Amino acid sequence: ISIFFSTASLSGAFSGILAYGIIQMDGVGNRPGWAWIFILEGLFTVVFGLTSFYTLPRSPAHARFLNPKQKAYIITRLRDSGATGSDEAADSFSWREVGQAFTLPQVWMLAVIFFFDGVLVYGLAYFTPSIVAGLGYTNAKAQLFSVPPFAAAFIDRYKCRGYVSMFAGVLATIGFAMYLVTTSF
Repeated sequence: ISIFFSTASLSGAFSGILAYGIIQMDGVGNRPGWAWIFILEGLFTVVFGLTSFYTLPRSPAHARFLNPKQKAYIITRLRDSGATGSDEAADSFSWREVGQAFTLPQVWMLAVIFFFDGVLVYGLAYFTPSIVAGLGYTNAKAQLFSVPPFAAAFIDRYKCRGYVSMFAGVLATIGFAMYLVTTSF
């Protein structure tokens, strides 16, 4: 899971570089550079999502890139660990089980944790360039200056990313509270 969330930081770094390149398309097709960022990144997301729906296998048994020995090994490991049932019927989709999942407190706690994690990561990803541009830099340079913090966040040399995230979240909450109560700028 930590690798999954680490890639969010890495994608923030790459998105800054990508946005810098795309914003140079200012004026192409009579559209501003920022509009091209939304058009191209949105188009890629939609095409990738549709392609994934048709290309990703629904289970290891249906994976075309695995040979029969690998499929059998993965299926056996999943059954032994309890991740899957003993047969396909036991793993079939059920709305009743979905409803039961929403009654578990663990699901709600994870939902709250993932929500706040998303608020922190994507809030920074979307607003860092605007904050940097507010310091007097051009939009293109602001995109480039937003890359190093995300690249540094991906590298966890001291294995303490969780503590840093908690500290940053508390610090951001304090800063936002200060902003809300300030009456003069």
